[in-house]
Amino acid sequence: MMVSPGYMKSEYKKMTYEELIKERDNLLAFIKDFEDGKISEEDYMICPGPDVVYQMNHEYLAKLAPLIARKYREKMEEAEDEEMHYDCAGKPFPPVILEERNAEEDEE
Repeated sequence: MMVSPGYMKSEYKKMTYEELIKERDNLLAFIKDFEDGKISEEDYMICPGPDVVYQMNHEYLAKLAPLIARKYREKMEEAEDEEMHYDCAGKPFPPVILEERNAEEDEE
């Protein structure tokens, strides 16, 4: 059963940044499989069919992308407040890496 993109947006708003990333990856995986013709014949027997799921996944991504960006910004703002450091994927640097970076900066 497919639900409206508006409903999915309300569900996405309840998710953490990490959960949103997983959801995005799942949507993209199906889209790629569909485009690559990796959908089984059996999947076409299910209602809604893969073509509808494909189209809806694009609609869901359109609602999901701005939320991921917002949650990422919020996470970075929290990190600045807590003086934590994150990599480009939003994962905290291990303390060892931070110590090495600080040592490199001190040498320069």
